[in-house]
Amino acid sequence: MEGETVWLNQAQMAELFGTKRQAITKHLQNIYDCDELKKKATSSILELVRKEGKKTVKRKVEFYNLDAIISVGFRVNTKRGIEFRQWANQILKDYLLKGYVVNHVTSVTGYFVTHRLSRLSPSRTLPGNWRSASAK
Repeated sequence: MEGETVWLNQAQMAELFGTKRQAITKHLQNIYDCDELKKKATSSILELVRKEGKKTVKRKVEFYNLDAIISVGFRVNTKRGIEFRQWANQILKDYLLKGYVVNHVTSVTGYFVTHRLSRLSPSRTLPGNWRSASAK
């Protein structure tokens, strides 16, 4: 976690959502092509250094922030993707109906996502008549 976001590369996202890296690549390309997100704002290339045998190898790896991870999670069609959407929908529903999300840590295949305790006035955070419409 860095600067209020989480960063994963495509291989890590594939592991998180139980799919192949190629599927993640396809979903990210579609996300950027339709302007759902801006690539410059949601990705960063880092140079990773590691030992391979006796050699030290430098590789440039692209990482994606939480906005991109969430967008991919709403597109990938796997069991883990479905579980992610169910979890995310429950968090959003709680937030919209109760006006807050309880602070807890959720383990997702070794990655941890922390939710901050936040109490916001629904009238300040929801546009128009969302709250009254959803309560009917």
